[in-house]
Amino acid sequence: MIATNIMNLLVIVPNGSVTIATSLFDTLIYSETLLKLNFCCNVIGDPSLSLKQRALVTDAARALDKAKMMRFDEKSGNFYCTELGRIASHFYIQYSSVETYNEMLRRHMNDSEVIDMVAHSSEFENIVVREEEQNELEMLLRSSCPLEVKGGPSNKHGKISILIQLYISHGSIDTFSLVSDAAYISASLARIMRALFEICLRRGWSEMSLFMLEYCKAVDRQIWPHQHPLRQFDKDLSSEILRKLEEQAYDLDHLQEMEEKDIGTLIRYAPGGRLVKQYLKYFPRIQLSATVSPITRTVLKLDLLIIPEFIWKDRFHGTAQRWWILVEDSENDHIYHSELLTLTKRMMRGDPHKLSFTVPIFEPHPPQYYIRAVSDSWLHAESFYTISFHNLTLPEARTSHTELLDLKPLPVSSLGNNKYEALYNFSHFNPIQTQIFHILYHTDNNVLLGAPTGSGKTISAELAMLRLFNTQPDMKVIYIAPMKAIVRERMNDWRKHLVAQLGKKMRIQIVCTKVSIQRRMEIRGPN
Repeated sequence: MIATNIMNLLVIVPNGSVTIATSLFDTLIYSETLLKLNFCCNVIGDPSLSLKQRALVTDAARALDKAKMMRFDEKSGNFYCTELGRIASHFYIQYSSVETYNEMLRRHMNDSEVIDMVAHSSEFENIVVREEEQNELEMLLRSSCPLEVKGGPSNKHGKISILIQLYISHGSIDTFSLVSDAAYISASLARIMRALFEICLRRGWSEMSLFMLEYCKAVDRQIWPHQHPLRQFDKDLSSEILRKLEEQAYDLDHLQEMEEKDIGTLIRYAPGGRLVKQYLKYFPRIQLSATVSPITRTVLKLDLLIIPEFIWKDRFHGTAQRWWILVEDSENDHIYHSELLTLTKRMMRGDPHKLSFTVPIFEPHPPQYYIRAVSDSWLHAESFYTISFHNLTLPEARTSHTELLDLKPLPVSSLGNNKYEALYNFSHFNPIQTQIFHILYHTDNNVLLGAPTGSGKTISAELAMLRLFNTQPDMKVIYIAPMKAIVRERMNDWRKHLVAQLGKKMRIQIVCTKVSIQRRMEIRGPN
């Protein structure tokens, strides 16, 4: 139990609040869970208790690492965030549920498999099967469940599946215990669906992301994806009109092209034609157009133009409508770009909205990409635009990187400064450092260095710093890194060498952005 509670507390790690085991332990040491451990063991001040507490934190970190919610490096004690962990943290998904999704979530699934997977979530582990509920569950299975229920009503997960489908179907329940269980399930259902959508989106699964987004909206609106889109106006359109539209199986595009009288004839109710036509104008629709500009042979710039084509009504659309903009390769079932666009009422009256972004392209080139705009809240509100690559002209292929030359290793004495030479405990620079030594240490040219981990990039940067110390000792050097652990490592190393041996000063500053929290470190001369 204690380890489970600590794992729930460890959700702060994927959010980026804690990065290493020491600070995590300090955060948890006064938490309710470990204070209870102090009280139960009645050994406050016992050194062995501290070891036990640290062991609990470590075991919990291993469990989260196994669930891919973070990466735990036991040697250094560092924790690294993962997208899966951030999603679970944002939607308050238990780690055991994430383990279930890792096992059951696949690139291609049908409706009943998705509902069954959600029914296996740990959030519903307190649901139990009761004998007195079986008759009503059997009846609900026949009347309100359009999907297959694995295990049937006598199975725990089968019961949860029935109650999930009943919630979407907007069904009613008589048994009090079922009413309580249904309310308990519905309280968590929307966030679980949203979390699964985000997981699929981050994995780049095109088909499954769209599928899960439809079910997110189905749960929010309590309407099945296979039902007519105009059911989202069920408070204004009568159930009889909606039933006849579903019987005729006419989609929105067909209804848009029809005249009022033709719609009235279709539903066998003349005044209903004008009503349906009116609400078709309120249904969110946008038109897309795009231009493609190759930047390199592997990168394309897309300029997307978005034109709303519906009448805004505050009662239906509120203050803003959100649309997911997706660029996908249907042949590989992969999403190469995704972003959330917020469309406001003011934007409806202004010029068409323009988005610009880049996407990768790989050889052999696919025949086309699809740009989709999918409403975040309206079922079947979707537009797409096809980008054909048949006549696409790309820049000529060329090597973008500099070849590594076979040079004789340069000795550290090439620095020509005894203090600088004393900073390093090796005699010669490695091949990369040797090749770029002159441009870093003897010129002020800009350098973009990309090389594998452990190839000496940090020492290469130090060469440029030493150049600045020689030529402009009063100027600052700014080091920026995306993670606290990296800055902490550099800070400790440079405090021992640059600060102590060269007499430099060092200052650390936290810079907050919308994307992440960056650590910025300034190093400057003694003045």
